[in-house]
Amino acid sequence: MEAECVPCVGVTESDAPWRLLATIISDKVSDPRVARTRKHALSDVVIMALLATIAGADGWSDIESFCRSRRSWIDEVLSPAGGLPSADTFRRVLCRLNPNALHAVFVEWVVRAIGTDQSEHIAIDGKTARGSASPSKGGNTLHLVSAWATDLGVTLGQVATEVKSNEITAIPELLDTLNLVGATVTIDAMGCQREIARKIRGKQGNYILQVKGNQPSLLEEVAGAFVEADATPAHSEHAVAAAVDETVDGDHGRVERRKVTAIENVGWLTRQNRWAGVKSIVKVERERELLNPPAQKKNQGAMPEDGEPRSHVSSETSYYITSLSADAAELGTKIRNHWHIESAPQAHGEFRIGKEEHHELKLCA
Repeated sequence: MEAECVPCVGVTESDAPWRLLATIISDKVSDPRVARTRKHALSDVVIMALLATIAGADGWSDIESFCRSRRSWIDEVLSPAGGLPSADTFRRVLCRLNPNALHAVFVEWVVRAIGTDQSEHIAIDGKTARGSASPSKGGNTLHLVSAWATDLGVTLGQVATEVKSNEITAIPELLDTLNLVGATVTIDAMGCQREIARKIRGKQGNYILQVKGNQPSLLEEVAGAFVEADATPAHSEHAVAAAVDETVDGDHGRVERRKVTAIENVGWLTRQNRWAGVKSIVKVERERELLNPPAQKKNQGAMPEDGEPRSHVSSETSYYITSLSADAAELGTKIRNHWHIESAPQAHGEFRIGKEEHHELKLCA
């Protein structure tokens, strides 16, 4: 049964972005079809499929249905000389295109549309595409590693892998496609690798990398450095200067207290060129308090018998290494903004055909 297409958001405001995309596709993507069989312009096929994917279409028939439901707008903006392609046409054309070429087109489109590819903060993270399990590949899902410009509000690039563990190799590939000059790149623990730090610095960027159990020795050293700094009296000649920033936020019955501590005494990290350009280490302590949290058991009411509101407090501590100076407030802001990538508006379309082999095409926006 075909999925009901949701309305396209924003596409009626202006046709300029779509005309720009059509121009880039025509200039950059080679049409694999024989000239005499080109009833529909390649740019029209790609743009219609992209719009349908953004609107929630998850198969060839869904794409055709979407286009028919938006026929008047498509005719006005794209003026497709060959009319609307069928589901089979979408399948035949799109499955013959080079996904890397399409990815390059979409990145160029975004950069030209917003006028710059220069971002102050680029968050890199992996996300598994829902509904992407392939039975012929043992049920493996499609994992996308994305670069999100937190200040521009756009995805600058993506690399696909079949398993999360491949993020380590996908991240350098993604970094190669990005302009990192003057940007700060934040990555979770999977990206805390010497080669990744070296690549970012080599492209004139800075990094903030989370340190967790996948780097046990580094985690022990970084955590130990903060323990030692706390234990050293302030008047001691061995005292370590630390920058500290504390914030409190609250809404909807939740209060979060954050304490960011950064120190630059990291000579032990720079020896033997262990981490390229490292300047500081960071500790972020978070305490979250939920007022009147939902009852965990059926026999628990909303309040205890004394009538006082319940609260639940949780805490966690995270560690980071960075090539930035120990400005606790700036580091804390970038670390917090990194997680904006979790709610980044990305659309992933994935289509599978064939009996023995599954051919995949991703359309990302």
